Amino acid sequence: MKALYGAALLLLLAARPLAGQMVVTNDTLDTERQEVRDILIVLRDSLRTVEAAAAQFQRGHQSASTELLYSRGRALQRACVRSVRNVEPARETVEAGAWDSEYRTETQKALLDEMTTLEQALLACDSVWERLASLDDPDDLRTDGPVQAESIAEVIHQYSTAVSAFYKALGIYVRPIGAGPGILP
Repeated sequence: MKALYGAALLLLLAARPLAGQMVVTNDTLDTERQEVRDILIVLRDSLRTVEAAAAQFQRGHQSASTELLYSRGRALQRACVRSVRNVEPARETVEAGAWDSEYRTETQKALLDEMTTLEQALLACDSVWERLASLDDPDDLRTDGPVQAESIAEVIHQYSTAVSAFYKALGIYVRPIGAGPGILP
C-alpha cells in the first residue's frame, strides 16, 4: 500500500511543472511586447547567476580557504562572461521598439542607458575576476573581492529597477509563481 501511495505521489510531482521553469505573465500582449518581455527575462535569468555567484563569494569570505575563494572568484567570472552575451540581443530588441508615447520612449532610453552600464560592468567583472582569481596573493582576493562582488550586484540592481519601470510603461506584468492574479495597475 505504501508503494502505491509513493508511486502516486511521484506521478503527481512529475506531472507538476517546476516553479523555476515558469513565468506568470499577462497573456494579452502583442507580439512586439511579448518578444521584449521574453528577451529581457532571458537576460534577467542569466544575471541571477551573477548575483548568486557574488553572494556566494561574499558569504564567509574571511574564513573560507584560499582555494575556495579562488573557485568562487572563477565562478563569478564565468557567470559574468555568460551574462554579457545576453546583453546585446536584449539591447537590439529593446531598441527596435517604436513606442507610441513619450513615457514609453523615455523608459526605453533609460533602460538602454542601464544596459550600456550593465554591459560595461559585466566586461569589467570578467577582467577584474580573471585577475583576482589568478593572483598568488590571497589577501588581495579577500580585501578587493567583496568590494568587486558588491559592485556588480549593485549595477544589476540598478538595471533591474530600469527594467521594472520599462515593464510598467509597456503594461507588461511579470509576477512570480504563486503570486496569484493580484491587482494590476
